[in-house]
Amino acid sequence: MLQPLSFDSLASFSKVIHGFTLRGSQGESSVVPAPNVLARYGYSESILVQAEQPHGNRVEIVDQSHQGTMIAQADGLVTSTYGIILVIRTADCGALFLYDPEHQAIGLVHSGKKGTDANITQNAISLMVRNYQTDPTKIVAVLGPCIRPPHYETNFPKTIAQQAREAGIQHFTDCGDNTATNPENYYSYRMEKGLTGRHYAFIGLISEEVPAE
Repeated sequence: MLQPLSFDSLASFSKVIHGFTLRGSQGESSVVPAPNVLARYGYSESILVQAEQPHGNRVEIVDQSHQGTMIAQADGLVTSTYGIILVIRTADCGALFLYDPEHQAIGLVHSGKKGTDANITQNAISLMVRNYQTDPTKIVAVLGPCIRPPHYETNFPKTIAQQAREAGIQHFTDCGDNTATNPENYYSYRMEKGLTGRHYAFIGLISEEVPAE
């Protein structure tokens, strides 16, 4: 079984777990629900919090009361609660991971063309600043695999990076992977004309009670 992709700038911190599931054995053209996929890596459905993802710019604060639920109308989630896993799904859109190591707060954003145009990145960062006293200059941000030119007419990964910088983020990493050019590892909604599966990006805060079974 393929292990989820991880990113060095986040993996260096001991209090946060994260990942981006690869194509693996999920099926070539089927959408396997997040709980089914993440259960393979030891994460129970009861600790997952998913965003519904209507391709907007709404970001919601979540806590333990949201465990095992999907947050309606949200494309981004933020929390400072230990023991829950934030989850979004992608198949070309950008998954933006946010971690504030100073105040132990995290965010996860689904940013495709529409969400990027509406600057969902700024919304997520602003919410972390207001609710967790996050200093944007201390945030570690990572953009996961997504579609890129010339396979998509809009360079939204470049725009996401610019929006992050404008919001004050100094520690930004774009993994650089193009979902349209690596069908062995990645699903691409555009290249496969919608007949494809989904990746799941996830991030959580670890306390003494590790949120895995």
